[in-house]
Amino acid sequence: QIEVIICVSRAIEEIVKSSVRHPHKVMTIYSGIDLHRFRKYDGTSLRQKLQISTDAKLVGNVAALSPVKDYPTFLRVAEQFKSESEKLKFLIIGDGSLKNELESNIREKQLDKVVTLTGFLPNINEILPQLDIFLISSKMEGLGTSILDAFAAEVPVVATKAGGIPEMISNDINGLLADVGDSETLAKHIRKLLENENLGRELSKNAKSTVQKFDWRIMCESTLNVYRKT
Repeated sequence: QIEVIICVSRAIEEIVKSSVRHPHKVMTIYSGIDLHRFRKYDGTSLRQKLQISTDAKLVGNVAALSPVKDYPTFLRVAEQFKSESEKLKFLIIGDGSLKNELESNIREKQLDKVVTLTGFLPNINEILPQLDIFLISSKMEGLGTSILDAFAAEVPVVATKAGGIPEMISNDINGLLADVGDSETLAKHIRKLLENENLGRELSKNAKSTVQKFDWRIMCESTLNVYRKT
């Protein structure tokens, strides 16, 4: 007999409640991360590896190359900065089933100079803080813990309102949000951050405060308490 169904976000909780016989058994315990894994990192190893100028800004995502991440929208965002490839690079960090399709799309759109598929990279705790902007264009996320990683790494986040993402990001407070598939607004948010470094610092400061509530130890203790009560 199932006593409790634990979901990673309220968005998932609502989906599950609509599909089960006893919705009162469904609850949310947010996923947590190791807050000490991601620290401000001043190295340039990523730029050196990819032969990118230290003057260029890096906009990137770290995720599996899967349909739910909606990389077509990511590429449409990058396309709007095509003429600025010398000073702005979009990085797709990760591996997965869409690799060949993405490589083909990048060639077709002639985005080779502005978009780089890096493949899987180790030491992501050092790689992520080297980004200037974290861009997540997903059409669905249970929660989106990569955003929490970016928060902890003090990288300003531009994201879609997919799944549990709005439960972490308050627009214009600790990140910038757009509707799913809205590449125009995502691009405008990136432009705003590029033109206003103070905004990025303010968002990151607030995000650093937000992420304290998503410590993995809080998640573990909350889950343990559920077992103790059932």
